[in-house]
Amino acid sequence: MYVSWDQPVAATAWVEHSFDPGEWHTSPPVPVGPGPQEQLLLGIPYGARLTWRVVYDAGQGPIASGDAALEVGPVPA
Repeated sequence: MYVSWDQPVAATAWVEHSFDPGEWHTSPPVPVGPGPQEQLLLGIPYGARLTWRVVYDAGQGPIASGDAALEVGPVPA
């Protein structure tokens, strides 16, 4: 599952995501520049409701986006 966002500044960024209530996973932190960004999230089960947010740190502490949600499609036939 790919997620994409528009990064406001150069920073270290990662994606926090959840498909089980109360259990969050984190992608590896990566350096990103300003502009469009995309990350591949692995291990998301088919048919799940995914909640995700971007967190970035430009040197003054982490800043998190608001939560976004999407429905993952069913198992391919």
